[in-house]
Amino acid sequence: MKEQYRSYLRELNQKEIKLLNKEYKKYVKPRNLGFLTVKQKELLLHLKHWEQETDKGDLSNFFFDIREKAKTAMKDFELLCDVLTEEQLELIFGKSKIEEQSLFSKLLSKLLPTEEQSKKKKLTKGARLLLKNKEWRKYLLSDMIIKGLSWYYESGIFRTHSHQRALEDSADAISIMVTGEKSKLVRKIDRRIGDLIRY
Repeated sequence: MKEQYRSYLRELNQKEIKLLNKEYKKYVKPRNLGFLTVKQKELLLHLKHWEQETDKGDLSNFFFDIREKAKTAMKDFELLCDVLTEEQLELIFGKSKIEEQSLFSKLLSKLLPTEEQSKKKKLTKGARLLLKNKEWRKYLLSDMIIKGLSWYYESGIFRTHSHQRALEDSADAISIMVTGEKSKLVRKIDRRIGDLIRY
């Protein structure tokens, strides 16, 4: 079973492990536990030895459990968005200062790292390329940006026609480059224009 955990985890050198430990160590045993257990966090941060703590069968179950718990946790966030007040949602997802990053923004920075962010975290070149070149990130980011642009469009924050057109063009450019089709935002606007012409 020696080092089979490496097929599930990014390759990290000792310097990277040390930096991760510095960033996350205080969250291993916080007062309010997240969805990961203390043992799972200790193994992921290399605070415990994989060979001593898991065998081959356990390893597959270990990462299956993490994936399923993560999906359930995200569904929990969906539930909170459906039931909590605006004030409560701001306390979870918002930020108190304009220069601060919200917890949500920090998560996105980890999920969608730029070259500059990766260099600041002193990731190896191989790790930077691995994070940067994954195709699924392209589709994820496209979906998120177009949803964000649609929210801005519907909110009325951008009132002038030129600003609205800029949102439409941005959504369209991203969607066409990623999927080969117009964005839902632009298709929705096209339908509205068609309705106006008909009536």
